[in-house]
Amino acid sequence: MSEIFSTTPLQLALALLLDLILGDPRFFPHPAKWTGAMVLVLEKVLVKGLGRTVLAGGLLCGGIILFQVMVLAGLAWFLPSRWWWFVELWVIYQSFAAMDMQRHVRAILRPLRDGDLSQARLRLSWIVGRDTANLSEPEICRATVESVGESACDALIAPLFWAAVAGPLGALIYRVSNTLDSMVGHRGERYGKLGKISARWDDVLNWIPARLLAFLSSPYRWFTIAREAREHRSPNAGWGESAVAWVVGVRLGGENHYAGQQLHGPVFNPQGRQADQRAIVASLYWWWRMVITGILLMIALCYLR
Repeated sequence: MSEIFSTTPLQLALALLLDLILGDPRFFPHPAKWTGAMVLVLEKVLVKGLGRTVLAGGLLCGGIILFQVMVLAGLAWFLPSRWWWFVELWVIYQSFAAMDMQRHVRAILRPLRDGDLSQARLRLSWIVGRDTANLSEPEICRATVESVGESACDALIAPLFWAAVAGPLGALIYRVSNTLDSMVGHRGERYGKLGKISARWDDVLNWIPARLLAFLSSPYRWFTIAREAREHRSPNAGWGESAVAWVVGVRLGGENHYAGQQLHGPVFNPQGRQADQRAIVASLYWWWRMVITGILLMIALCYLR
C-alpha cells in the first residue's frame, strides 16, 4: 500500500509524454468526469436533507474525495505490482493538462488572426468564467493570457507538485479537489455556502504551488509578484496572472464582467503594454517553459524523497 504515496521520475516523465501525445481525449475515463457525475447526484441528495449549508458542502467535498481515494486504494491492494504501476502512471497523466491548454489557446488565436471576433469570443468562453459576448480584441487577448497564467498552477505545477510529494494519491486528491472547486466553489446564492469547503480546500492545496510557480517564472521579481498577488480576492490565482504579465510584458487584470455584474480586480504589471495576439503567443512560450521547468524540478524532488 505504500506505493499509493510514491511515484518515480520515470512515471512523471512518461505522464508528460502521454499528455503531449494524447492530450485529454473526451472519451477517456477521467477523475474530473467521475467527480462531475458524483456532484450531480450527491448535491440533490444532500441539499434535500440539509439544505444549501456549509455542512452539506463539507459532506459533498469529503464524500467524493474519500470515495475516489478508496477506489484507488482498492486497486493498489488487489492489483499485481506490474499492473498497479500503469494505474499510477494513468492517474498522474490525467491529473495535469499541458497540451489541452495549448489547444484551447490556439483555438482562440486562429479566429483572432482571421478577424473573426465572434468565434474567438465563443472559444474563449470555453476556458473562462467571465462574460465574453461583447469583448473587444484586446480584451479577448487579455482574458486569454490571464487564463494561461492562472491555469499554469491548476493544470500544471500543482498536480505535478502533489504527484511528486504524495504519489498518485496526491495527484488524484488534487484533481478531484480542483474539479469540485470549479463546479461548486463559487460565490452566490446557489453555491455560496455549499461550495465553501471545496473552495477553501482547493486554496490550501494550491498555496505552495502558486508561489512556486511565481518563483520558477521569475525569481528576481518574486516579491513584486507577491505584492500584486496579495491584491487578488483569491489567495492563489493572482500569482500566475502576475507572473505571466511580467514575463510577457503586458498589463493584465482590472475590470471584468461576470453574469452581467462588473467586478474590479487588481492590475498586474501596470506599466506593461496592452495585450495583443503577440502576447498570447508569448504566453504559450512561457507556458511551455513552465512545463519543462516544473517537470524537471518534480523529477529532482522524486529523487530526494
